[in-house]
Amino acid sequence: MITRLYALTWAAGVVTAVAVETLTNPAEERLVAAMTAMVVSPALFLLYMPFYYTFAASLTVQTLLALDRAGAEGVRLSDLYATYASKQTLRERVESMVASRNLVPVELAYRLTGKGRLVAQVFQAVKNVWALGPGG
Repeated sequence: MITRLYALTWAAGVVTAVAVETLTNPAEERLVAAMTAMVVSPALFLLYMPFYYTFAASLTVQTLLALDRAGAEGVRLSDLYATYASKQTLRERVESMVASRNLVPVELAYRLTGKGRLVAQVFQAVKNVWALGPGG
């Protein structure tokens, strides 16, 4: 779903850039505007996605928010484990990745799809650039 939305916004950005150039500048600048929009949009997407997933899927962020909501009383480790390390949590995450077409079930296992492999490689590259270790 998110890739479809991205594709739609990418196309809209290119069309908008060309339309603005058509209204304000000579015709030869339309190609430059289109190429700029084609390059800038994926770059922004690659920078934005890790930020989005940090908040949307990070167990660390979810744990910190739960501890903040608990206030001075805190949260027992057993409660955190039951909430964030349970079989249900793992099952829901795997189901989400299957629904997003990043994983496919293969008998009693799961494997990455082509899309899932690409997503993993992009995140690994970002982690390498940002020098993030395991879990980062």
